[in-house]
Amino acid sequence: MEQNILAFFQNYAAACNRGDDEAAANAFAPDFLYADEGGSKIVRREQMRAGIEQRRKSLGSSGAGLTVLEHVEVTMLDPYLALARTLWRIDSSTGQSPLSLESSFLVEVCDNTTHILAYLAHVSLAQAIRNP
Repeated sequence: MEQNILAFFQNYAAACNRGDDEAAANAFAPDFLYADEGGSKIVRREQMRAGIEQRRKSLGSSGAGLTVLEHVEVTMLDPYLALARTLWRIDSSTGQSPLSLESSFLVEVCDNTTHILAYLAHVSLAQAIRNP
């Protein structure tokens, strides 16, 4: 099961990097929890799709390169739920130092379908850019 979740996140990262906002958004449940240092909220998948597109365009215009999934640590909570702690690196195409982001995800695996139920950004992208 852990290998399936690792492959799920590798596919999610690949979708983000190739600009496939639809595939990236479909990694999320129709409604999911998002939390960062600013609080928490329920987000609809359609909102996430728009957010992924906006993030990609914003990062591209600021000279960011690929988003690399550096590490995934999976803890199975039961046969259907897992906690995935991830480390991401956003490379720069302008020679600046890469940006590192940690986040955790509550992932559901049911009927051969995997979805993110909760996305916990340990530090938001905006905060990480302000305080690298």
